[in-house]
Amino acid sequence: MVMKQFADAATTVVVVESRTHNQLRDLPFALLFVIHLLLAAAGILYLNVVYLHDMSETKLHNLQRWFPQLGVAVVTGGAFAYLCQGLFRKYPNFMARSIIWISPFLTLVSASMLMSTEVAASLSIGVVILIFFICQILYSCLVLRRLKYAADLLSFSINTAKEVHGTYMISFWVLVMAFVWLMFWSFGVVSALTFQLAPLVVLALIVSLAWTMETLQNVVCAATARGVATYYTVGTDQTHWDRSLLSAFTSWFGSICFGSLTVPVLRMLRAMARGLNRVHSDNEFMFSCADCFDKATSTSTKYANNWAYVQVAVHGKAFVHASRDTFSLFRQRHLDVVIKNDLANSFFVFTGISGGMLCVIVCGGWTFGTHKALTASISVVSFLIGYFMACIMMAVPQGAVYAHYVCYGENPSCQGLSASPIPKRLKELLADVDTELTKVS
Repeated sequence: MVMKQFADAATTVVVVESRTHNQLRDLPFALLFVIHLLLAAAGILYLNVVYLHDMSETKLHNLQRWFPQLGVAVVTGGAFAYLCQGLFRKYPNFMARSIIWISPFLTLVSASMLMSTEVAASLSIGVVILIFFICQILYSCLVLRRLKYAADLLSFSINTAKEVHGTYMISFWVLVMAFVWLMFWSFGVVSALTFQLAPLVVLALIVSLAWTMETLQNVVCAATARGVATYYTVGTDQTHWDRSLLSAFTSWFGSICFGSLTVPVLRMLRAMARGLNRVHSDNEFMFSCADCFDKATSTSTKYANNWAYVQVAVHGKAFVHASRDTFSLFRQRHLDVVIKNDLANSFFVFTGISGGMLCVIVCGGWTFGTHKALTASISVVSFLIGYFMACIMMAVPQGAVYAHYVCYGENPSCQGLSASPIPKRLKELLADVDTELTKVS
């Protein structure tokens, strides 16, 4: 009887997938992304033509002085990304507890290397990175009490992802796409630095890269989330990774592009709002503005959040619809209390920072020994390359964690989630809230 129910559920999943496969949702954002990518490619080709026409070996930003280091940054970032994914897959609990210390260590080494150049630009960036290192250390110390649950959740989610055939193949092919684009993009950055409006052109290229890499990361996240969610629901692996990857680049692609554009911006505004709330003065007008800004950014989470990718992939919803439904689901199950205290996203961000800082150490150190004046600029670009490549590979455990939360919210009694660490953590947090309310009253 149980097997029959699983078979019926599997059939339902396949039927839903076949019905929604050709339904393109949030299509304008998919078109906007493709147009932006074409414009970026055309711009890079134009910059390369201009650069080659006026190429000179005496220029500081010569291709021969830049591209070898950036090529090594792409290779180093890719190798580190694969290594981290393999280690997280094999030793999830150990890596979760280690990455919050590995990342600050690499950050400190990067800061020391840049400050030792005695070049003004490198020294300035080194000081900024040193301040960031202090913030990382403080954060790591503050979250130690919450580490056990986060490590258990990550371990449970990754072990489930292992049961889904082809999950890691998705990240492999997407990283290959990212590798090709980053090599092409690197030519554009070097050429742009010889352009008259170099700062604006480079900024535009970095914004384009951020949206492109965020989109590729969320393609992996959504495709992984679908496989893991189906496994929780059905009890067996009933998905095909190639079909999920195809759907992520077709029917889900508009929603993924939309989310990749809006969620990082809203996340940045949310961080700014929290900062303003902590540092506002006694001025009543400033207090009102900071409070209003904080409430507005908090409300925006209802309409754009990362957990929406699960419902986009599983239920075929548009991004805003999926965000709103997921937000309401979490509120109904009190999962918002757990998510506010979750560290899973911190693990993924710290891994990305580790990849970026490793590229800074390798490529910045190389440049320091050959062309000291270029150390700062090459280090910044190398960091972006390493950061985004690591984030793409970490989208597999990220998608597994998102699917874990959403599936638990939809059906806490689901067989695949019988050993989930969420119920125990939820009980602990709700007990703490009740205790606080009792003290206040």
